[in-house]
Amino acid sequence: MIRSVAGPLTALVGALALVGCGTAFGVAGDETPLTGRTKNMQAVPIDPIWRVDLAPSGVTRKDGQQLAAAAYDPQGGRVWVGSADRAWFYAFRASDGHLLWKTPLPGGTSGRAIFDDGQVVVGSDGGEVVSFAGATGEVKWRYSVPGAVVAAPEVSGDTLLVVDGTNAIYALDRRSGAWRWQYRREAPGRFALYGEAPPTVVGGRVHVGFSDGVLVTLSSKDGAVLWTRDLAPEAEQFEDIDARAVVIDGTLYAASVAGGLYALRPATGEVVWTRTVRGVVVMRGYHGDLFAGIDQGAIVRIDPETGRARWRVKLPEHDGSPTAIEPMGKLLAVSTATGALRLIDARSGRPVWHFAPGGGFMAPATVGRDGSLFALANAGKFFAFRPGALLPPLPPVNPLATGSGRGSP
Repeated sequence: MIRSVAGPLTALVGALALVGCGTAFGVAGDETPLTGRTKNMQAVPIDPIWRVDLAPSGVTRKDGQQLAAAAYDPQGGRVWVGSADRAWFYAFRASDGHLLWKTPLPGGTSGRAIFDDGQVVVGSDGGEVVSFAGATGEVKWRYSVPGAVVAAPEVSGDTLLVVDGTNAIYALDRRSGAWRWQYRREAPGRFALYGEAPPTVVGGRVHVGFSDGVLVTLSSKDGAVLWTRDLAPEAEQFEDIDARAVVIDGTLYAASVAGGLYALRPATGEVVWTRTVRGVVVMRGYHGDLFAGIDQGAIVRIDPETGRARWRVKLPEHDGSPTAIEPMGKLLAVSTATGALRLIDARSGRPVWHFAPGGGFMAPATVGRDGSLFALANAGKFFAFRPGALLPPLPPVNPLATGSGRGSP
């Protein structure tokens, strides 16, 4: 499998256009309302409360990409993050950015860290899963895998699930890092997009997509294959499943980049409906609705019952592809590959705020339940925001509605 870190999403846009792939939302004749326009943006004074530079000296905003996302513990007041440029993992005081500790992380990281009951777990570009003591940085355990670990680890009971860049998923003991089971698919013999979809665990089932366009459902107990479904049966390239599967009210939603969006029955993989929504690179379930990021620069709110769009937001052209959607109260924090970090009203699709330090945000933002937000820009600058009274605290997470586990910030 050939993978490219540089410009994976922007390269995809042009390639999909050449093979005739488009989205059912926003094509000629589509009546889906375009509710989000940047000219309607309201001024919302959400400014960074601090910033630290994680890039080596001399790196400019046009150099490289950063995909690492932070873990946050609002109760302990700490935030942890690494970067692809430096082989270190950092802990900062969340209130002011004071460095609490740093510890070596060979190879650097493009992965999302999670905070899990006192430990911080992160995958490295060098193919390691490492657990640190959150307070001290002491290494609790390490586990080596063949490929880079970019997708966020997922906690399920006493098991930690990790996906790496070789089309494999590993189940590890949550406390010791000991191996429990693994599943691997053959890598496609053609170009595949960089990155993997994190697993979704609901009802004892692990739903995970791979770069060959196949969605696999495994038993969380022993990794036994329960069913598989090809979500890109006619695609010759870019059949990757890079968007995390979502479960809403007992229905499973998954998408491949070239094959479209599917609603499935979680127990059997039976197709409920399918929609030609090409280019889905990120999905999120929130408050009973499905939100999808389209590689050609759009966010779509989808009715889970019918698969039809409730609204769509066309992002400014310079933003590039959306790379992450994170719920934030009544808003969505949308990261974009080459442009701004944006807040969008989840109900109406209206953009309400943006922050553009230059270079874009390949990395997902990390949203705390106290309204704090942390984001690593491609320039290697790590920003902390505290909207305070402007935004209400996040409601409790319902895993059945979001596909999120306890490892979420």
